[in-house]
Amino acid sequence: MNSHQYCPGLMLKKKIVFFILLMVFVYLNIKFPFWHYIEINGIEKIETEKNNTDKAAREQNIHVYVNVNEKMQTEKENCSEFIHSNLNTQVTYTLLQTLKLFIVCKQNENKTFNEIIYDIVGGLQCDPHATLSTIKRPPIALASFPGSGNTMTRRIVEILTGTTTAYSDKIVNCTSSKGSRYIIKTHAMQFKPSDKECQNHDYVKAIYIIRNPFKAIYAEYNRLLASLNRQKTFLSKGIYFGNTWKKFVIRQADLWKDMTVFWLKKFKHPVHILVYEHIRGNRIDEALKLSTFLQVNSTLKMLCCTFSQYVEEKKRSYPHSLTSKTLYDIYDKTQIAHINRAIFQTLRITHLNVLRDYILPYQQHDDSVDVHVNTTVKS
Repeated sequence: MNSHQYCPGLMLKKKIVFFILLMVFVYLNIKFPFWHYIEINGIEKIETEKNNTDKAAREQNIHVYVNVNEKMQTEKENCSEFIHSNLNTQVTYTLLQTLKLFIVCKQNENKTFNEIIYDIVGGLQCDPHATLSTIKRPPIALASFPGSGNTMTRRIVEILTGTTTAYSDKIVNCTSSKGSRYIIKTHAMQFKPSDKECQNHDYVKAIYIIRNPFKAIYAEYNRLLASLNRQKTFLSKGIYFGNTWKKFVIRQADLWKDMTVFWLKKFKHPVHILVYEHIRGNRIDEALKLSTFLQVNSTLKMLCCTFSQYVEEKKRSYPHSLTSKTLYDIYDKTQIAHINRAIFQTLRITHLNVLRDYILPYQQHDDSVDVHVNTTVKS
């Protein structure tokens, strides 16, 4: 038979083999769905590619971050050199936070950051030679309860702005053609300076300095006795913390509450809250926030100069015999309760969380109150 002739038996065998293979394929596809397998693998592939991309991006970011830090650490041998070479650099809060401007100082020195800055500013000319503002500006209140660091803050503001500040809201000269002091110290609760020339010039914004009232009240009491030359007399007679002190505490605690509520709630213009304890412990950051609020540019030299003697000399000292005392030595339980009540009332009205840090337990070792307050009177 010719090989090209039709063979019914061969064709039948092929059909049977094809049918068997088809059944096997159908069975396998039902048992292990082929398209599902493709879909899953496709998703896994996409996820894998995405993860690889994310990993590459992270590695690139880490590489950039490491490069920045390596550059800072290799180009500058130490913190002092780094700061001196960048004194004229304009600093922004973003730069300070994201580029870790002072990472060299915090990692490569045995001293604390503040100690390094204090050493550096000794060789800088930090007296700002502040002058009157030649541009007419609406008044800004630099408000605080007495004893909260207003004079120290005025010096910081003068370094940051280059303009003199008014030491009293009664002597401002809002209408003077020779220039003005537009940042005005005040312990009053009012919407404009007391100077008669400023009756048509309301404060357009305010800086409110807040300090632990236990320490602010004591600081103000110490200042008043010093101004009246009564410190030595009161100490020698053992009446430094007598009836005069007790009456003073009750009056001033209420005033602290009223003043804080006025500036944070009743004053309807922008208010920058400057926490005294923060500017003592983290001055660079706080000074930069302050310059941003005042809309002035700050160089690294300006920020360093906020640590200078020009600022620090305005801190008042305490009688030597009182420097080792704690808040529990100078406040009795009745006074602590009264001040704590003033703090709680202010907290309910203003919702200012830092006030929680000022609450003082009635007993020095009262574990029932979850607070961590520094009880030394000098801080």
